[in-house]
Order: sequence, then structure tokens, then C-alpha cells
Amino acid sequence: MNNRDEEHGRLQQRGLRLEYATIAWNALEMVIAIGLGLIARSLALVAFGLDTMVELFASGVVVWHLRHPGGQSDRVTARALRLVAVAFFALALTVTIGSVWALVSLAAPDESPLGIAYLAITIPDFPNLFMLNGPNGPVGNFSLIEVAELQFAYIMQLIEMVRSGECREVSATHEASERFDTDRVEAAKSTVWTTGCRSWYLDDRGVPAAWPWTFDRFREVMAEPDLDDFDIR
Repeated sequence: MNNRDEEHGRLQQRGLRLEYATIAWNALEMVIAIGLGLIARSLALVAFGLDTMVELFASGVVVWHLRHPGGQSDRVTARALRLVAVAFFALALTVTIGSVWALVSLAAPDESPLGIAYLAITIPDFPNLFMLNGPNGPVGNFSLIEVAELQFAYIMQLIEMVRSGECREVSATHEASERFDTDRVEAAKSTVWTTGCRSWYLDDRGVPAAWPWTFDRFREVMAEPDLDDFDIR
């Protein structure tokens, strides 16, 4: 075996390890998304889970391609591409049928408690997971760039706690997340979005999915994390 074959084998094994890790993560993501989608009757969540199912299938095809004795041949590569294409077509067909059914039946999703984001940057039970411009953030009524910069500075303070060894995990508590969402819904009642407009920001309850307070308040909240609102381990 020459150096080129050794390098190819090493890269192939690395690719397989990455695909196995991707499959494990996507499997968890699919179960959570579809499960919550069925509970809340949310087509968006179910479609997200189905999309993840397609990614799982595509990852399986990649594993098959990498492990196939003739994986470098054009014939095997073309077959792998066709399999992935068929999976994406099936996903599109499923989402289309579901969308038509939702429109005809006027089905409205219920609220999913695990879909509530604390301060639009993190959610309970997912330690060390942070988002920029997450749900219910001030992305539609203020500068997107400045919002992201303030959120990033806030998140980095939490990440520094983990990096320095002060803790291993940080996640928002359920109590803090629910309190934030309750306050957000109440504050939204005095905003322009609830004066009879038909904005796409409104959910099925007529509550806008946006930050209902001033930008000064957002800047103040983002200045420093309130550690009492976090489960720190």
C-alpha cells in the first residue's frame, strides 16, 4: 500500500466517524421535532423532523458509498446521488400534502412549551446551546446587526464560565423561560401589532413573535446574564 492509499484510507475512516456522529445527532433531533410537532399539531415542527429524516437517509447513503468496495466508481456515485434526490422529492411531496390539508381544514397549531426561548438566545434542557436572533427576539423592529452583537456578548459571558472551568453546563431554567414568555405575551398587548393588523408576526393567539419592549431594555438585559435564571452545573 502506497502513501496515497494510506491517506485515502485515513480520510475515509474520518469521514465515516463524522457521518456516524451526524446520524446519532440527527436521530435525536428527528425524534424530538416530530414528537413535539405531533403534540402541538405543528406542521412546521413535523416538517423539520421530516427534513432531518431525509438528512439521516442521506447520511446513510454516504456511509454506504464510503464503505462500498467500488465507491470511487461513477456508477456507484450516480446511484448514491439518485437515492438522495428521491428522498428530497418524497419530503417535498409530504410537506405539500400536509400544507394543503392544513389550509383546507384550517388547522392551527397549539403552543409547544419546549419551543419557548429564554431571551431569544437559549432554551431549557439543552445545556451549552445558544442562538443568535432566536424566537421572539427584536429582529423585526430593530437593527439586526446590533441585536446579534449584543446577544453574542451576552452568550460569550456564559461560554467563558464553561471555558474557565467554573462549570460544565449552562442552560436556562424552565421557570425563567416560562416567566419570560408570560411577560412577553402580556407586554405584547400594548404594541401596535395587536391593534387589528394582519401581520405575519402574529401567531394563532394574535400574539406577535417579537420583542415587545424598547431597545434600551433589550440592551440593559443583554449587558449581563442573570445567573439565577440558569441551571449551572
